[in-house]
Parts: sequence; structure tokens; C-alpha cells
Amino acid sequence: MTTSEKIERSRNELDRLTDEFVKLISRRDKLVTQICKEKKRLGLPILDLEREKEVIERAEKAALREGIDLGLVKELLELIIEHSKRVQR
Repeated sequence: MTTSEKIERSRNELDRLTDEFVKLISRRDKLVTQICKEKKRLGLPILDLEREKEVIERAEKAALREGIDLGLVKELLELIIEHSKRVQR
């Protein structure tokens, strides 16, 4: 296998992972919407800072297990959480 073929193979894998990432975000958004509807039905507050903290801490532990940059994981998750808050408003 040539170097350019190896690069192309790796790029194809990156594309597949990006597609999978987008699908996971979509699934997460759908769950956020379901949770929001249930919270509203029950008269519960939309924002839950304790839960946000738990989610970030869980992701940080996963990042440590996987050996990836904690800052990157935290930043991505904070963006996703902020998006979730906008969806729930």
C-alpha cells in the first residue's frame, strides 16, 4: 500500500467517524428534547447545574481513560451543553 493510499484510507475513516459523531449529536438532541418536555410536564426547572457538573466530570474521566486532552473534551461538552440549553428554551 502506498503512502497516498494509507492517507486516503485514514481520511475515509475520519469521514466515517465524523458522520458517526454527527449522528450521536442528533440522538443526544432528541433525548434532550424528550427530557425537556417531561420536565415541563412535571413543572421541573429546565436548568440543572448539578447535572451539568456530573456530565462534565463523567466526560473528563472518560477522556483520562482514553488518554485525550481534557481541555478539548471539556470545551466540546460545554458547547454541546450550551446548545442543549438553547434547545430547551
